[in-house]
Amino acid sequence: MLKASGVRVVVGSASFASDREIKVKAKDGSEILFSADSFIIATGSSPIRPPISGIEENRVMTSDEVFSLEDVPEKLLIIGGGVIGVEMATIYASFGAEVVIVEMIDRLLPTFDRDISEEVCGQLNRMGVELHLSCKVERFVWQNGRYTAIVEDKAGKQIVIPAEKTLMSIGRKANVKKLGLENAGVKYDRVIPVDDHMRTNISHIYAAGDVNGGIQLAHVASHEGILAAENAAGLDVSDDFRCVPSCVYTFPEIVSTGMTEQEAVQKGIQIRIGRFPFSANSKAVIENDAHGFVKVIADASDDRLLGVHIIGPHATALICEAVLAIEKNMSLSDLTKTIHAHPTVGEAVQEAALSANHLAIHTLN
Repeated sequence: MLKASGVRVVVGSASFASDREIKVKAKDGSEILFSADSFIIATGSSPIRPPISGIEENRVMTSDEVFSLEDVPEKLLIIGGGVIGVEMATIYASFGAEVVIVEMIDRLLPTFDRDISEEVCGQLNRMGVELHLSCKVERFVWQNGRYTAIVEDKAGKQIVIPAEKTLMSIGRKANVKKLGLENAGVKYDRVIPVDDHMRTNISHIYAAGDVNGGIQLAHVASHEGILAAENAAGLDVSDDFRCVPSCVYTFPEIVSTGMTEQEAVQKGIQIRIGRFPFSANSKAVIENDAHGFVKVIADASDDRLLGVHIIGPHATALICEAVLAIEKNMSLSDLTKTIHAHPTVGEAVQEAALSANHLAIHTLN
């Protein structure tokens, strides 16, 4: 596609020589100097490796290495209960591995609605995943011939967890080193700050994706890249990223967009909540995949939709309707009056909206 579009691809390590030039060092050691009117920095991020005592890089994987395993480990220890940790837990548990998750705070998926977090814990327990919440890894040691994590709970009690493999999934850091940003005058710390046009403090230099410290999702990075490219080409486009879909590819799938119940309450908004279980959705039952629910949150003063949270079948497809509804400031009645095809799992979104006003048809309100 790049070739068809006339894009020249140069393989090498790039760094700024000035705010109008970059130098690229090729694998053979040669250097090429490029000048341009505009630049877009899209160097992404890398997994964080914390300085835990006894940690050995060749024995602790990150999301970069976990997909290279040739065999399913007998026991997999996952440090971090965020999106990557939960996804890998469901994948490897379904492959037959004994999986343990250690998470520092009191719940999994902390950025998601608490009801979703609680449902995820239930699903993982049913899959046989062992959870240690409000715990942290103190150190790694060799014990009885196995690489072992010494974990401490909030009461100070130590838990010993031996594992064949360990996955570190506690977050990612922006790739800002060795870019020569100081030569271009670009301000940065751990990330490169940008405005809503993806501009850095240097007006003709843009930064898109994980490197700018925004929401670390592939579809957000793609959207930001388009904004940066359009603005670099002379257009004037921006986005407030008010409504971004977050997807977790677990079994079942999890999605979230807009405000969580906790965020709405913290903002002092009077809310109305609707829930509908997939166990009452005919298509989910037909597919024998009826775990989970749809939860909608609306402003009680005007019925305007504020957030939608789903755990269940085809959730990552269902979220598109919710994102559009929130972006366009639609109300609960806008959703309930829209005819949804039957039988489809999408009916669960409509029924959740009906439930918020105690009007659900296929479940008790």
